[in-house]
Formats: sequence, structure tokens, C-alpha cells
Amino acid sequence: MSSDLLLPGVIRGAELVVAVATTTEVCRAAQAVHELAPTSSVALGRLISAASLSSLLVQKPGITSLQIVCSGRLGQAFAEVTHRGAIRGYVKNPRLDLPLIAPPDQEPRRSIALGIGDGLLAVTREAVDTHFTQSTVPLISGEIDLDVEHFCVTSDQIPTALACDVLLDDDGAVALAGGLIVQAMPGADLDRLRQLRAQLIDGELARLLDHHAGDAADMLRALVPEVVAVARPLELEWRCRCSYQRVLDALALLSPDELGQMAEMGEAASINCDFCRKSYEVSAFELLRLYHSAGKAEG
Repeated sequence: MSSDLLLPGVIRGAELVVAVATTTEVCRAAQAVHELAPTSSVALGRLISAASLSSLLVQKPGITSLQIVCSGRLGQAFAEVTHRGAIRGYVKNPRLDLPLIAPPDQEPRRSIALGIGDGLLAVTREAVDTHFTQSTVPLISGEIDLDVEHFCVTSDQIPTALACDVLLDDDGAVALAGGLIVQAMPGADLDRLRQLRAQLIDGELARLLDHHAGDAADMLRALVPEVVAVARPLELEWRCRCSYQRVLDALALLSPDELGQMAEMGEAASINCDFCRKSYEVSAFELLRLYHSAGKAEG
């Protein structure tokens, strides 16, 4: 059983939705699979937690994905979560290791904006009935969680407070990771929301993670003693959805010319999954079959 959880609740009377996600094991798996250096670990971990929490907004079963494309040395980061709690992700530069400096009065939170720079955040939501939406906003901070919070406020138009973080040990390995979100329902007490946001901005999430050892229920009660659980916790786990058939489906999207060039080599093609780094070998015969199928479809 996964020790990572998404735990939702409400503050009755204040009409606020509150949820905490613990993602320590997921982030450890991501760090191991991609051999992530410290800054890359924090960046992908924050995006993973933010994706898990923003998936609460999806009313139908499906997939929520967050992608950052930036001018900084990280380059790109992607995280995806399904309604069943399966999470995967990657960063373009897994070896980013910049000084992780704590802003004043926010210990143990660390700033990663230097490795992000300017850029865009794209949020995609795909329901199982194939309904698909995508929205893009500019990055405003480079700290990732504040950028996703900005998306919720400006694109979803929901007053939101969001904090996500990854705490590392002395060797740069993931020690604890998680996130917390507060969102307004109709008639919400926006003063209470602003109060909670001020606590989170001051680094309260990182302190809660550290003090409560990543226990979701304890963290939620410590921040919001009056919270009431409204659903069963959702287990979160690192799990890729890649398969040999998905590789063939992706190759089938190539043009006949591209497939023809691959088939002419007369050799098997090795295709690697960006998310889990698993390698799939597609035989020369299969490439030739895809080429002929593409030619017939185009004709």
C-alpha cells in the first residue's frame, strides 16, 4: 500500500475546500528513475504535488497534466496524475544542482526560481469521455507552486492558496514532499482564505512537513483544526502508463516519409519512455508494416 495520500476536507461555515497531498514516496521514485540532482528534484516534486492537488478541480474521471517550459536551465518539467492516483513526470534537465537558498523567515523552504526563469505553465485536463481542455499562463515566480496558484486564480477564476515543497536530506535525497491547497466555494470567507495563504507564503507547509514527518492528517489538522473530511483519502503512487502498444500508436502518428526512413534502415528502432525510461524495441518488420499502413491511409 502506498504511504502517499491525497486527503480532502472542508471548513464548514467558511465554505473553503482544503486538501493535503503527501508525495514523499512518489518523489523518491521520480528521483531514482531520473537520477535527479537536488534542484531538479525540488522542481519536479513541487510540480507533482501541484498536479495531484489541482486534479481535485476535475469533475470527471480522467487525467490532469501540468507542463512548464522555461528559459532557465531546467528547460522543461512535466507531471501527470490520473483520477486513480497514478503519477508520472520528468524534467528536461535532471542534473540541475544550483544553490538552494532559503528566503528570509521561510526555513526550511528553498527557492528554485533561479533555475526556472521566465516561461509558461500549461494545464491540460482530459476526461475519460475524451473531453479535453488546455489553458496556458505565464510564470509569475518560478517557484512552481505559486505559478500553479496563479493559474487557478486567473484561468480557473477560483480564489486559491497553494503551497508545495520537497525537503532534502544532507545528501540531496528526498526526505519529505507534499502540498496543500485551499480553494473558495460560493459564499466563501475570503478573509480566512487570505489568512491561510499568508501562513503558506511564510513557509508554513515546509515546517508542517518537517514537524509532522509528512503525515497528511496531522498536517491538515495542525493548519486547520476545524477541518472536516469529506471523502476517503486517495492513494498516490508513481506509475507509468507506457506500453508497447502505446509506442506503436505514437509511431503511427509519424508521416509516411518519416516511417519510410526508419524502415529503410532495416534495423529495429529503440524507443525510450520519457517518464519511466523504459526502452521498447520495435522490429524492422513492424516499422515496415506501419509505413505501408501510413501510405494507404494517406492515399
